[in-house]
This record gives sequence, structure tokens and C-alpha cells, in this order.
Amino acid sequence: MTARPRSLAFVAFLLLLPGDAPAQNRSPVVLEYDDAEQLKLKKVDSNGDGRYDEFVHYEGGKTRRAERDTDHDGKIDVTIFFRPDGKSRSRQESDGNGDGRPDQWIEFDASDEPTRQKDDRNFDGRPDATITYQDGELASEEHDSNYDGKPDRFVRYEDGKLSSIDEDQTHDGRIDVHAVYDADGKKIREKQDTTGDGAFDVTINYENGEKVRLSEDADGNGKLERVTYYRDGQVTKREADTTGDGNFDTVALFEEGSERFQYRDEDGDGKNEFVITFDRNGDRELEEIDTNADGRHGVVGRFQNG
Repeated sequence: MTARPRSLAFVAFLLLLPGDAPAQNRSPVVLEYDDAEQLKLKKVDSNGDGRYDEFVHYEGGKTRRAERDTDHDGKIDVTIFFRPDGKSRSRQESDGNGDGRPDQWIEFDASDEPTRQKDDRNFDGRPDATITYQDGELASEEHDSNYDGKPDRFVRYEDGKLSSIDEDQTHDGRIDVHAVYDADGKKIREKQDTTGDGAFDVTINYENGEKVRLSEDADGNGKLERVTYYRDGQVTKREADTTGDGNFDTVALFEEGSERFQYRDEDGDGKNEFVITFDRNGDRELEEIDTNADGRHGVVGRFQNG
């Protein structure tokens, strides 16, 4: 089973442990019975400070509710409710900040596996994150990152493994980032809407979790204006369509992240009319020009300090 999110908190009550635990490991226990001599309440002082911090309530001899003061401040901060059989949990409520109000709610199925979790991360009484499970494995997450009451981050899982993440980073109700992951949880591809028009105009490809290519279609016409290639986090090559005809007419090569060479084929005949060399500071150093389109560069310009 895939590990659950860190925010998912299950509480194991000492008072629910089997009664034949070694004596030296037992905490002080008090049992109370009803008029029918059935167990009504079990109380435990788990840390030996003289105050009871774990309580299990029974009805008809069956477990109905369990409570615990996990930080030993005298306040109950975790409550577990049980199904009618008294054996499996139906839900759990937790108070993480000690204000006396629950800020996490977890629901369980009949097999005692979690099905849904809600978190109130800014403690305003309203859940701002919802996590769902299927057969005890992660299925989806929805998060309201700016606490405006609307989810803006959506995470999907397949067989308990991260599959995709959609985000509304501008909080306008439209998804502007969509990322896809492989079975190992590494990002494969990310699409971005950088203009806010509802269409993805940037696509980033990854290999082994590392960015290798960034494609841009700024005007949304289906033709890429620019493609940038990366290796080890640095730009190695950039292709650009400066005329909008769908063909790359400018190619730039980079060394150690700095542009060193630029080739331009402005008439689209497959021959570079311009070849520009840059120094390591990115300043133009040399420019070669083919003035008569014969494939040979007859004019050479040299530059100092760009």
C-alpha cells in the first residue's frame, strides 16, 4: 500500500490494546460499569502524570466512542467514532491547534480503511483540503490554497501513485498548469497557460524528472514560436520562428548556459544568411553574412564589447 499523506493522522489508543499485554507496559486503567454490569467507560493515564488522557465509551458492551488528549494539556484533541458493531471506525475528528474545534475529519469504510479526509488548515472552521482513498490507497486531493472557499489544486492518483496535478495559480477559476507524472512519481510533461486566456501556450517536457525541452505557442495558433532545449538544468539550444510561417529560421547554441552562436535563415531557403558568434559574457563578437545567398559568408563584422 502506498504511504498516506503526512496530514493523515491515525491515533492508536493504548486502551484498545489487548488485555494480556505485559504488566510492565500497561498504563493505569479504570473501568466503569452500568447497572446491567456491562462495561460503560474505560479510562487510562497513558503517561503516568496522574491525569486520565484516554477514554473509551461503551453502549451495550460495544465500543461507541474513543477520546484522547494526545498532548496531555487536559483537552481532548482526537475523537474516534465506531460503527454499530463496535469494532471498526466510522470517522475520526482531530483538533490540531488546541482551540477546541476539530480541524481534521477522516471517514472509514467497513474494512476500517480511510475513504475521505478533510483538513481545515487555517483553522477557520471550514475544510480547505479534501483527500479521497480507494481500497486504502490515495485516489485524489483537492486543495484551496488561498482559502477563498474554492479548490485550486487538484491531484490525481492511479493505483495509489501520483498521476497528474492541475492548478489554478491565478485563482480565476481556470486551470493554468497541468502536469503529468510517470509511475515513479517523476514529472513527464507540464502545460502552462501563461496568458490567462484558458489555452495552454507553454509545454515543458521532462526526462527522469529533469527539464529537457520547453515549447512556446504564445499566440495559440498551433505553431511553435520558440523551442528551448536543456541539459543538466542549463539551456543548450533554442530554435525560433521569427516570421510566423511555422518554420524555425533562427537557431541559437549555448555553452554553460550562455548563448555562443546564432544562425539565421531569414528567407527560408535552408541556408543561413547570418552567423553570429558571442563571447562568454554574451556580447556579440563576430557576425558573418551571406549577402548573395550562395551559401558563403562574404561579409564579416567584428565587435568589441558587443
